[in-house]
Amino acid sequence: MSTDNSGGPSNSGQTEQDLNAWILARLDQLQAENDVLLNRLKALENAPAVTSVALDRIEPKLEGPEKFTGVRAKLQTFLTDCQTVFEGQPSHYTTNRSHIYYIADRLGGQAKDW
Repeated sequence: MSTDNSGGPSNSGQTEQDLNAWILARLDQLQAENDVLLNRLKALENAPAVTSVALDRIEPKLEGPEKFTGVRAKLQTFLTDCQTVFEGQPSHYTTNRSHIYYIADRLGGQAKDW
């Protein structure tokens, strides 16, 4: 049986019976592929969940920056240190809001009063 570029039977001289046989064979192949995917999904569903304990082993434990008190000369270092924490522990700081809370917690003195 000849096939076209899509893998299906070509129209030249094919009988309805040949076409039906090809369709049934293709359905069997798709069912087998579906079964493999379902088995993989079941295996993933039964796999142990990744916990924060596991993530702690993957992500480095980083010291936070010193509290920023408003000294302009120390601002760039403070922001760079915060960025290092965000990039080093991405699972802990997934949103802009979590970044803002972290930075707000690291403010002290005049910077916090402002």
